[in-house]
Amino acid sequence: MLTIQMLSVMDEIWLRNKLDLHLKPYKVLATGVNKKGEGVGMLEIVLNSDTINTINVENGGAFNEKTINSYLLQHNKGEHLKKARENFARSCAGYCVATFVIGIGDRHSDNIMVTKSGQFFHIDFGHFLGNFKSKFMIKRERSPFVFTPAMKFSIDEGQKQSPAYTQFLIWVAEASMF
Repeated sequence: MLTIQMLSVMDEIWLRNKLDLHLKPYKVLATGVNKKGEGVGMLEIVLNSDTINTINVENGGAFNEKTINSYLLQHNKGEHLKKARENFARSCAGYCVATFVIGIGDRHSDNIMVTKSGQFFHIDFGHFLGNFKSKFMIKRERSPFVFTPAMKFSIDEGQKQSPAYTQFLIWVAEASMF
């Protein structure tokens, strides 16, 4: 719940500074503690969304850089596709910065989702503020945030000199300054 609150605060700061990165800090409600002392509550269901893992499985596999792009193409046409790409680029920029700043770990294809309208967002925040998973004293986190070739391809469509990718980098830089 704290992580979602931190994402909401970051989103508010960016919005106050006229930087809309289309974050999706879904609603969370803590309702108590169970008999084992574990926190319990409810989460908002984000409709019309799929995990990156599901998108990869249904669109050619995890090593295919066109998977997310194919997903956006399947669910959007014409101007809706253009808007979905912008939603994806903005929200991907926001979450790249936010997950780095907050130190969110355990990022994998089942913890990252995309809506059919292109909004990119993270779920499952059990490891944050640098509390990363390790196994046999080996840290499992290989990078401070996730940005895959499939994410880049869905922004630049494989172009070498892409105005959309340049704009994505500008959003990342602007978000990093607040």
